[in-house]
Amino acid sequence: MERAAVKREKLSAAALAGDEDHLGALPDDILIEILLILGTRASARTSVLSRRWRRLWCLLPAFEFGPEAGSHIIRAALAAHEATSLRRLSVFPEDSGPGPMAEWLPVAARRLSGDLLLFNLRPDLEGNEEIREGGIGDEFLDLPCFATAISLTLNLGFLTLAVPPSGVFARLTDLVLRDVRFCCPCELSDAISSPRFPSLKKLTVEDAHGLSNFTIHSDSLIKIVLKKVKGLRLLDVVAPSLRVLIVFSCFADVSVGSQFVANISAPKLDSLQWINAFDPSTVRFGKMENLRWLGTSYFYVYGQGDLMNNNNPLRLLQHFQFDAIPTLSLALAYLPVIIDHEYLMEDMTVLPDIVFLNLTVLANGHCIGPSLFHVLRMCTSVRKLKLVLHIPDEQQAAWQLEANWAVVLKEMTINFYHSISESTANDLCKKPEIEMKFYIDHGGHKLAAAKRRRRNLAAGGGEDRLSALPDDILIQILLRVVTVDAARTSVLSRRWRRLWCLLPELCFPHTASAASIRAALAAAADESASLRGLVVLSMGAGPGPIAEWLPVAARRLSGHLLLFNRQPERDSEEEEEEDDEDFLDLPCFGSAISLSIDLGFLALAVPPSAGVFARLTDLALRNVRFCGPCELGDAISSPWFPSLKKLNINKAQGLSNFVIQSESLLEMELKSLKGLQQLSVETPALKRLIVHSCFGEASARRPVSMISAPMMEILQWADAFDPSFVRFGKMENLQQLATSHFCVFGQEDSTHNQDCLRLLQHFQFDAFPSLFLTLAYQPDIMDHEYLMEDMTVLPDIVFLRLAVLANGHCIGPSLFHVLRMCTSVRRLKLVLDVSYELEEVAVCGSDCFCDLPPNWISEEFVLNFLQEMKISQLRGTEHEMAFVKRLLSWAASLKEMTIKFYHSITESTAKELCKQLLSISRPEIRMKFYFYRGVHKVLYVPED
Repeated sequence: MERAAVKREKLSAAALAGDEDHLGALPDDILIEILLILGTRASARTSVLSRRWRRLWCLLPAFEFGPEAGSHIIRAALAAHEATSLRRLSVFPEDSGPGPMAEWLPVAARRLSGDLLLFNLRPDLEGNEEIREGGIGDEFLDLPCFATAISLTLNLGFLTLAVPPSGVFARLTDLVLRDVRFCCPCELSDAISSPRFPSLKKLTVEDAHGLSNFTIHSDSLIKIVLKKVKGLRLLDVVAPSLRVLIVFSCFADVSVGSQFVANISAPKLDSLQWINAFDPSTVRFGKMENLRWLGTSYFYVYGQGDLMNNNNPLRLLQHFQFDAIPTLSLALAYLPVIIDHEYLMEDMTVLPDIVFLNLTVLANGHCIGPSLFHVLRMCTSVRKLKLVLHIPDEQQAAWQLEANWAVVLKEMTINFYHSISESTANDLCKKPEIEMKFYIDHGGHKLAAAKRRRRNLAAGGGEDRLSALPDDILIQILLRVVTVDAARTSVLSRRWRRLWCLLPELCFPHTASAASIRAALAAAADESASLRGLVVLSMGAGPGPIAEWLPVAARRLSGHLLLFNRQPERDSEEEEEEDDEDFLDLPCFGSAISLSIDLGFLALAVPPSAGVFARLTDLALRNVRFCGPCELGDAISSPWFPSLKKLNINKAQGLSNFVIQSESLLEMELKSLKGLQQLSVETPALKRLIVHSCFGEASARRPVSMISAPMMEILQWADAFDPSFVRFGKMENLQQLATSHFCVFGQEDSTHNQDCLRLLQHFQFDAFPSLFLTLAYQPDIMDHEYLMEDMTVLPDIVFLRLAVLANGHCIGPSLFHVLRMCTSVRRLKLVLDVSYELEEVAVCGSDCFCDLPPNWISEEFVLNFLQEMKISQLRGTEHEMAFVKRLLSWAASLKEMTIKFYHSITESTAKELCKQLLSISRPEIRMKFYFYRGVHKVLYVPED
């Protein structure tokens, strides 16, 4: 008591002396980041500092408790937690029983919205089979329902766990259970196979007892790992989405009777590691046509002739001998003493048809040559080999392998054993006729060791250290310069002559001729290097020069193409079409992933037999004129583009009828398509559609546009709209709608405004979360009418993004009109745009009537549900500040407000505006302010 009184006196004296608590003045989010570094226990102790800190630790999004924390402390901390969500909880009790855990675990289940890590430290567990098999008495721990948790990792130290028969783990994707004994009332497999785990993707069960029959029927599981599940007799897996299955040391004795020990039905399985007993009479696999990786248990090179362990991998290899599996992981083991043992490699007679072999050898000091020779002789078609040598003494078999057998080897990487010194590694690297990569372990880090090659320079015998670097490092250096300069390094020496041809990315400036681009692409093709990126910038090029190199690029490219053809004299899409008939044929990019082509309004043709763009996912075409003989829509709708996900066409001519029927398209953006008369889109997977300024004169006699996209989530229709010629199919998943801008003042019969109003009326009875609306003021509004009264309906929304192009006018009346129609909005973002032509703030004249009608000043209404608000590009003009003041008075439930000032606002001006905004705000509103310091956005924390 006395110490506490002395502390209070010191704090009071400090306050009287004028000392300020600068740390306590920081915003909550910054202080929470500081407390997260301290840890949960130390954070809780800060509650005694002052009233400011009393409940701050309760807002932490993550808690961690060590062995010293009792169960009652954990329960009390979880009960006191006040943050909106607990994203992570880590608990490390020591030798805890079911009772203490049950004291806090149900509280955690109700609060947790992220990850739980529970590790019960059991010092007596190691090697104690009695505890592992018997647990602790008859007590068991009930697993409560974690309805909002994402992942659970439970290491119980072989406590007994019961999975109750009720409760839905709705968001759980990862479940890891280690050192656990299972008991009733509900089998784990029954729970996982039921609708109680609808989102479970990954399941790991390791070192477990009590799962004699494990039956999994799940549509969501992608990965299952089962290791050392003692007593397992029956494993039944039906998982149509499963990609990875690992079963390790689970079956003790495999019965050869009529009942199957394992039945696996996973048609989409990619990776199978079966390090366990295997017999086709007891283990059955369904069709696995997608299998790409197979792993087996150890095969003993020497042993007794009837060695049971070897029969398991042999049967597994025989089972898959006729399958084409890209990757096989095989492990060979030598016993330390092989006297009186037989050589067993001759029993291995078949391997699957593989491309990549991962071969691990536990040599125990023995010669590995015979066993490796036996394996490699059976897979001569292998293209990639990884050899992992778990041996005490390094041997030279790898050198003999490369020199004598791998006659077409192009690349070899050596990782030395961690105890090999750098000097020894450098000595082993000296193999002058082979270009290879070497890595050594340097204090826990793998470092590249360049193979030393000494060259006598003409200047006097110096060492060419740069050329001694490995190819991959030199290529990274050449990537830093343009391709033309990289090619010039070929004159330096023989070492550099063809090095630039291995570049995975090529970039040509506008000064590069078509002939030089073609030659460079052809030279790189000779080296068979993969071309991941190609950038070509040209100036005023015609179809002929581009066609000289584009087909070569189409054959080589396996990544991304960016072609930008600048045409200064034809920058405007308003140019009339050319009289000449020259056009560019688009060749087939069979392996490319994305194409971004800006032709400067050259004519482009998609031939009717161009070929299949098999891997193309992104296609962007800008400033282009389309011509025959094949319509772009026909090509995209055909099997030529089976993988296309994103289509972007901007400033184009020649697409009068654009019909798209695609199963793969997810996003489509169409902007400024001159002459477009009919748009038909039938895309069952489409999620995002943007149509902007594409229709000129829309005919009312027939549908100009028909959109069928049932999975649509985002629709931005900034174009002509009338239900008589624009028809939308069902869009039950629509999340966001954006319209063209609405003119606040103008002529009463404004066609532009009618398009926006009809679109809003079309969706007025739909409930979707977000609406993007733009209001525009013309610089001069004299002789114009106030048009906001025409806007009478808005959809039922939660988030409103409202942009205003004010041109210096008063924004209060128009924003008041919109907000009064959506009082249920919960989030509001206000973007105060300004005229692009005017950097300075426009000011309307004294006779301007933009502040009418004045009801926004006098009338009251309440935005009862608005809790979060953001205002961007605030300049702090009189009109803006007046509206913000009124907005705060309407938002009675506002909890958080973020202000981002316009980029040209100075720091001093921003601070003054912050003071004004704080003076009209309320204490319960958490205010955040951002201003620009150069090009960087900076958070400003006002001083108390």
